[in-house]
Amino acid sequence: MLDILENCNELQKKEILHKVFYLGGYIVEFSYKFAFFEAFKLKQELNESDDINTFLDDSFRKKWRIHNFDNLNTLCSNNGVTFNQDIPYFGNKQNVIFNKLVKSWDVQIRYSLAMSRQYIDLNEGNIRMFVETLEKIVSHFHSRK
Repeated sequence: MLDILENCNELQKKEILHKVFYLGGYIVEFSYKFAFFEAFKLKQELNESDDINTFLDDSFRKKWRIHNFDNLNTLCSNNGVTFNQDIPYFGNKQNVIFNKLVKSWDVQIRYSLAMSRQYIDLNEGNIRMFVETLEKIVSHFHSRK
């Protein structure tokens, strides 16, 4: 995915790294949400044909319609979702750089990195590692199906 960077000038590289980082955050968000709703399916409280937009009440829906990873983690924990230690970030917090990148992610950064709550180091090496880690996360969740 990032091979295109070889043919880009510095401004283009910066824009691509920013976009990849921004879109990658949604992989983290929706991995939480996938695990959360899978837990309801396992408890047989949710069927494949159920519409999650009408599942339970408004206060419940507001809890999962968020972009805050700390809140999503708490929501999962409070509903009995546990993550295997072999899942980067979710079960294994050892990758300090990945954790910092995830912590600094916010939906507002689609407009500007300056809108982040903290400094984001989007150098090429960090984003390559970010993408590789996201691929491992997706691979793990995909293999659960």
